[in-house]
Amino acid sequence: MRNNPCKTELKVARSQRNKLRTMSAKLKEMCVSVQREPSGHNLKHPTKW
Repeated sequence: MRNNPCKTELKVARSQRNKLRTMSAKLKEMCVSVQREPSGHNLKHPTKW
């Protein structure tokens, strides 16, 4: 009963969720910084949010 498959599934799901959360936070930060400092490249293709 040491290796409970349900518990391992929960652990994996939790770690994946945390990874996704940090990734989305980083992406949001990048988008915000890009919007704040628009370069010539971004002005050609404006992103619609």
